Amino acid sequence: VNVLFWNDRKGLPNKDSKVVECDNLIPKSGLNIGSFQLRLPKSCTAKMKGGAGGKRYWVTVQANMQGYFTSGYWAWAQNVNVANNQAAGYYYGGGNSVADPRCLQQFEPISDCWSVGPVDLAFALLGKDSSR
Repeated sequence: VNVLFWNDRKGLPNKDSKVVECDNLIPKSGLNIGSFQLRLPKSCTAKMKGGAGGKRYWVTVQANMQGYFTSGYWAWAQNVNVANNQAAGYYYGGGNSVADPRCLQQFEPISDCWSVGPVDLAFALLGKDSSR
């Protein structure tokens, strides 16, 4: 599994401004049920500034798969109640058909890529604040 954190640009991930990229991580558990847990190694430290006004960051989780016939498929659980911005899509690896070809070149709102209403993608991100 690859995990990437991005800076925000006008309400979408900035594909030219990665905060950190963590490649080929092995899930601790849950891979067999599709709800897996990852522990980011120390080599994958994401230093993100928050502050009173807050700052938005984006996270990408990519499943490393050999192909449909050997690996099955992988998908996100969707939330129809959107918190802040809806999810964003960027299908630079192919493997998915998209409604808007721009989704193959850059991040776009997920509703443009999938021809659905606005949705969030379900995940939990747990971490610790090293500034304390």
